[in-house]
Order: sequence, then C-alpha cells, then structure tokens
Amino acid sequence: MALTPAVVAAAQSLPIVTGNNTKSSAEVLQQQCCAWSNMFFQQFLLVDREEKKERDMCSTIALQFCEDLANMVGLPEYPVADMLLRSLLVSFAQYCLSSSATEGLRALFLDVVFSVSCVVFSATQQNVLHSAPPDFSVLTDAQLREWRHLTHPGEAAIDTELPLPDDEMRRALLYMALSHRVGDPAPHVAAASLHLRAAHIFTWALQDEARFPHAVLEPLLHTMHVADGGVAVDWGVLHACSAQLCAAFEKSLLSAMAKERLPSWLISVFQLREEQHIAGLEASRKKALQHMAKLTRLHPPLLAKIWPIARRCVRDDNARVREAIIPLFLTLFSETCGSGDASSRVEETATEVISSLLHLISDRSVAVVTRAITALDTILTDISFRRFLETSARGENLLTFTESKLLAMVASAKENRHQTCVMRLFLHRWVGQESVEIAAHHTRVRVAKELMRLTVTNMAYPYEVPESLHLVKLLRGMCRLTEGREMSGRTTKNLGVDSLELCAVMIGAAKVLWTEHQRLMPSPEAAAALAAINALAMACSEWIEPLLEVLAQILLQSITLPSPSSSSSSQAVEREAMGVTLLHVCRIFRTVLLAPRAPPLSLDTLARALTTLLSRYVGPHQQQILLSASGALTATITCGGESFHSMPIQSTCSSATPL
Repeated sequence: MALTPAVVAAAQSLPIVTGNNTKSSAEVLQQQCCAWSNMFFQQFLLVDREEKKERDMCSTIALQFCEDLANMVGLPEYPVADMLLRSLLVSFAQYCLSSSATEGLRALFLDVVFSVSCVVFSATQQNVLHSAPPDFSVLTDAQLREWRHLTHPGEAAIDTELPLPDDEMRRALLYMALSHRVGDPAPHVAAASLHLRAAHIFTWALQDEARFPHAVLEPLLHTMHVADGGVAVDWGVLHACSAQLCAAFEKSLLSAMAKERLPSWLISVFQLREEQHIAGLEASRKKALQHMAKLTRLHPPLLAKIWPIARRCVRDDNARVREAIIPLFLTLFSETCGSGDASSRVEETATEVISSLLHLISDRSVAVVTRAITALDTILTDISFRRFLETSARGENLLTFTESKLLAMVASAKENRHQTCVMRLFLHRWVGQESVEIAAHHTRVRVAKELMRLTVTNMAYPYEVPESLHLVKLLRGMCRLTEGREMSGRTTKNLGVDSLELCAVMIGAAKVLWTEHQRLMPSPEAAAALAAINALAMACSEWIEPLLEVLAQILLQSITLPSPSSSSSSQAVEREAMGVTLLHVCRIFRTVLLAPRAPPLSLDTLARALTTLLSRYVGPHQQQILLSASGALTATITCGGESFHSMPIQSTCSSATPL
C-alpha cells in the first residue's frame, strides 16, 4: 500500500543542522513517530462514520497499514518502522481493551495483532534473524579505526587492537555502507542516504543512550566522507545487519520479548470482566482463540501460556467461547506430539486435552457437543495422534476410556444427532481410515483389540452380553448407517464407508477374536473375546458366519471335563473356562438362529449337538448353559423353515425331555 512507505518516510525525516542538540533530535524522532501513529489512529479508526462501507474500508486500510509496517521492520530502508508500529499497537491496545471500544474495533485489533505476529514469527523473518553474521572482513582497517574514533572518543590506544562485538560490527558495516551512498554524485541519492543514515543513528541512540551520547552522535551525523569512501555491500547483508540489531533491542517487535508481548494482547481479552458489560466480548474471545491456535503452530512456546486460558474457557458461561476453544485443544495436542517432548509431557497433554473434550460432549449446547465429537474423531483417527494412543500403555488406557465415554452417549433409547456422530466416529476409526486391501490385517487386529477392551471395561466376568449393551447398539447403528451404500464413493464430507467394507472388517475382527480366545484359554480374558463375538453376532449375524463351523465343533466335541471331585486347581480352571466357552457359544448360536438370515450351517447337526449338550453337561455355569442351549435349540425349530423340514419338530422337542 503506497500510504505506508509515505508515512514511514515522513516519520523518519528530520532536518540535520550542525550544532543542534543531537540528543534532542533523537527524542524528536521518537515524538514524530508517536504523532504519526496517533494521527493515523485518530483519522482511520476513531472518526465516527455512518456508512458501514466507509468503516469497513478504514478497517481494511488500518489492517494493511499495520501488516505493511510489520514487513518493513528490520529493513535498512525503514529504521523507524519498528518504533512507528509499536506506538500504533500500544495506542490500539490501550483503547481496545477498555470498555469504550466498539465490538468492531476490538475485533480489528485482534486481527491486527494476529497479522503482525504472523509476520514477526514467520519462517522468512526467523531465517534473517538467525542467519550467520555477515562477512565483516569487507571493512578495511582504516574504516574500523575511523569507526572506533567516532564511537569511542578518548579510547586508550591499546584498546584499539581488541575485536569489536558483533553488534558493534553490524553498526559499523551499516554506517560505512550508508556513508558510501552519501557520497553518490546524484544529489537526491546523497541527500536521501544522509537522512536515512541519520535515522539509523538516532534509532541507535534511543535504544542505547549510554553508548551514544551527544559527543558520539555529533560526529556520526556530520561526517560526510569516511575512510576509503565507505563500502558497497549487497542489500541482503544490510537487511541482516538491520534486522539483527533490531532484534537485540528488547522493546523491538523482533525481540524475544515481543514473542510474549504480542500474544499477551490476544490473551488480555480474557482478562476483561464480564460485569463490565463489554459489547461483543464473547465474539472477541472466540476470535482470539482462533488466532492463538494458529500462532502456536508458528511459535510452539506459546503453548505454556495458553493452557491456563484454555482450562478457563472449557467452563466459560458462553457457548461461543466453549466452542471456539476446541480447535485450540487440537493444536495444543498436535504441537506437543510433534515437538519431541518427553513421553510424560505428551501423556499429560493428551490426558488434559481428551478430558476437556469429554467434558464438552456433555455440554448443553448442540454446537459445542458436535464440535467436541468432531475433535475426538480427529484425535482417534489422525495418524499423528494414533501413534501415541496405540503404542503406549497410557495411550491405550486413554483410548479405551475415551471410547467408553463415547459409547455412553449411545445409551439413550431415542437416537439423536449426537449418537449418529458417535457412530460415524467409530466407523471412521474402525473402517474408514484405510483401504481394507492395503492394511487389512492391521485394521482387523486393532478393531478386535478395541472390541475386547470395551467388553472388559463395560461388563464383569463372565461377560454376558445383554441386548441393551451400548456396544451392541453402536454396532447396529453402524450397520444402519452403511445400509444401501454398496455403490457409494468416498468424498471429503462423507466417509463413504459401505456395508461391504464394514462387513469385511468385522468378519476379520471376529476371526482375530476367535484366535485370541484360543490363545488366552483357559484364562478369564478368553471369555471376553467370545463375548465380543456375541456382540458382533447381535449386530449382524453375517459378520460371524465364517466362525459357525468352528463354533459348532465346540458342541460336537465329546465333553471330557475333569471330575467335579478333583481338587486340582488347574483342572478347576479348565472346567471353568470350558463352561464359560459353552455358555457363550450357545448364546452366539441362539443369536444367529434368531436372525432374519438363515445361517450357512446344517441345522440337523447343530440340533443334535445341542441335544447332546443338554443331556450330558454337568459343571460350572450349568443352569445358564442349559437355559442358553434350550434357547438355541428352540431357535433351530423356526430357523430356516424348509431347510429344516427333514427333522420333525416333535422329535426335536422330545430330545430335550430328560431335562
């Protein structure tokens, strides 16, 4: 914007008169910058304008002006840009953080601070600030002696042999390079360079009064011809010198202090008291949170300062603030995971972020709950978060706790929008992340492990699965969401998971669960694997059809349990494990047989196996097993209709008569 360099040029232009008090001239330069910033602030932001179009135009100009100034900070052509922008921001902050500021002006202030921060924290600016020191060898010995003579009058001769500090060398290089242009044959170039050099000198004096007293400023300003005619260097070298000198001044916007000062203005919105009845405070806080979330990506150390604000916002009375804090939580988590912090720090952050989001899923605001579920979806499915959740014991426990809390949202008898969001979340995590062909085994093993953990978490041994179990309702809901989607494609907004993909993953998970059952026998955890298979059967019998033959073998095997009178502890454990296995297998078959779809299994063989079990079994869980076997046997009578025509109903019923 042409206005910006014009204002800066006017602000840094001072008459250079021999004999003037140069220290006063430096103060005049500072006052001149304040005057220009105040004039700009008054003219563009404080003048009442009735037309919204005019107000918007002035806001746009102010935002662009500040962004332009931020880009000028550190450039050798604009030594006062830093001072001018600081003065403007201070005035802006003092006004906008008072109760008299309008909603629009406060929002503009937050945008200005964010825009300036983005420039200051940008990779481009940081590369300049952290670049290697320039090659000071371009300065001749004569030029260095002259610089010492100008800036260190009365210095002992022995001290002239000591090397100058880097900051001093940068000033010397800038001074000699600008002095080279002061001797340009073109009068306008020479005059402009003389005033630019003076602005740099006055800026140095304002930054370090002790090093630049009047006795030093006077010769620096009025020396027209320097040793060897000065030095010609690339603009990039001058830029690095100017920016690094700027950053060394703690009040500068390029200094380390500025990286705390700028975000503190965003945070200050949360320090305004509600009782002040400040217009648009909630909207301002929401905007500040959004800006802070983006700034933490540019400057991760901000995380430590933002945490206290984030904790407060979770319990803020205003729903807009609670909703706005959610993206910030994701940023806090992702930056911590990617920063290489110690595992304890990552675990602590993950626990706090997920706990806060789980608190928000019970919020009274629909928008807050929806946004919180979406954030949890991101945490549970994004690869950067999944690595922590799936590879550490603390992460797995946190994952199970989170999924259990989400399952509780499915408990309501009446399905609502949030339940659907939770079902989509699990679809995304269990099915929709990767192509089944690419990572089928990994996906199925992960789903099986999570099903087992949810079973153990939500039920007690022997893990009898009721129809009302939240996990069963979730799995059924996932089936409904994928019905009729066989030909649908994946899109950005919709997961596009079809019933065939869901079926493939769940069939694979059921097989993994059966393998886990075999591996864990005879420990109690083996029962959890069968209970999870039963939950899958309740949701969709097709998911466990490949296991029916092997499950039937459990019933067909002759029952050779150790004698009940045996005192061997290992035999008692085996009897308990076999009893629980038979209990779950009978319930699985009853579930499958009562499903609308007839199972691909010989019902005649199954009925005979159940009859044998009813007549022979004696052992742990006997009553529950006999009831479950009777239920499964009864289900064989009505299941399959014509396919079971060869076995008379009366003979089937009579086989159970001895019981």
